[in-house]
Amino acid sequence: MIKRVALVLWCFTALIFWACKKESVSTVPDTSVSESEYYEKGIALLKKNAEKGRLVLKQVIQLYPTSIFAQKAKISIADSFLKKKDSSSLIMAVSEYQEYLGLYPNSPDAIYAKYQIGMCYFYQMKKPGRDQTNTMSAIKAFESLVRQFPETQEAEMAQKNIAEAKECLAKHQFLIGRTNYLVKSYQGAINRFKEVMDNFPEYKGMDQLIFLTAKSYLGLGDVETARSFFQQVLDRYASSTVSKKAAKELEKMSE
Repeated sequence: MIKRVALVLWCFTALIFWACKKESVSTVPDTSVSESEYYEKGIALLKKNAEKGRLVLKQVIQLYPTSIFAQKAKISIADSFLKKKDSSSLIMAVSEYQEYLGLYPNSPDAIYAKYQIGMCYFYQMKKPGRDQTNTMSAIKAFESLVRQFPETQEAEMAQKNIAEAKECLAKHQFLIGRTNYLVKSYQGAINRFKEVMDNFPEYKGMDQLIFLTAKSYLGLGDVETARSFFQQVLDRYASSTVSKKAAKELEKMSE
């Protein structure tokens, strides 16, 4: 009886060991292969199982820290997180790219890493009217790249992303100002509108913003300042949909 129980326990233990061995990637580095082969093994695994692929690539970094394949492995790990594009993965991607820049600041891929950090925030940008923390972080990251590497293709792409992010941020500020205007908090509206004028002069909705600035001054009883803003609408945006409204407001003020 005892022998039979022992045999069953042994079989059960062997079965568990075999299953675990089948499902896991060995954490013991295989030094019998070259760093390039090790790297390629990690890349191949990434496509099938990201976690296992990252584990192998981390072993490449540990075994061959001064190799070009260690650098490529670090970038590949970061890219694998960015590829998922969910919030937690993008946070991990930023961390990996930043670590890469700390380890290999003079690498040819340093520009790429900086650009990808910006993209991690860019992918997390929310629509105007919602929290704009990631929008501001994207702008900051891209502007840093442009300052450091101005004559690069990445800088050119970053400039386009900066323009899009700033448009989003400007509209966010405009919407807050418009809400203030609608609840007759005119000074609060003016403050928001002026912030957009000063910081985002390329904002595509500037005609509407200037018109509501004029209306806000009118709400405060500052007729002359209101008149000057209505006139700006006519002078700068003659073909705008709010131009006729501005003209009517000026006519009323002249009666």
